Amino acid sequence: MNEYNWYVIYTKPNAEKKVAQRLLDRQNDVFLPLATETRIWSDRKKTIQEPLFKSYVFVRCSIDELHKIKTVYGFSHFVSFGGYPAVIPEKQIGMIKSIIAFHSDAKSVATRFIVGERVDIIAGPLAGMQGTLTQINGKNRVAIEVNHLNQSMLITLPEAYLMKLEHTDELAI
Repeated sequence: MNEYNWYVIYTKPNAEKKVAQRLLDRQNDVFLPLATETRIWSDRKKTIQEPLFKSYVFVRCSIDELHKIKTVYGFSHFVSFGGYPAVIPEKQIGMIKSIIAFHSDAKSVATRFIVGERVDIIAGPLAGMQGTLTQINGKNRVAIEVNHLNQSMLITLPEAYLMKLEHTDELAI
């Protein structure tokens, strides 16, 4: 039995709508969150639909179907962690759908890390550990506190392995 999951496709620049349509033409389950935006030029004003997340298209399929999706024109790569395509929980897809249903003018903001922030390691051999971001020099260095030793380890991790720890109990997308 094949399990169907949501995956994230990273498209070539400005190809989100075309990739989504090509996947729909192939009978794939596709989600392209769009935000309403008003553009003003010197001679006119126009309301347009722009992708909420630049270069991202969500597709729901089995792991066996991933190789077929790679053949879609405009496909660049799958967003992945630890060398495997990242699976997006159904709950997060539902949250994004709810947000854009009620706030069609929603905007996405790239997450930036700040020195001193607490982070959770979400991939790699240290997945599940937490630490403090101590330096950003093209690489992220994270100090990890080792319980009961009163010591810290300083390691270098790719930014994709890190996620900000929220200070509240609110849900994060």
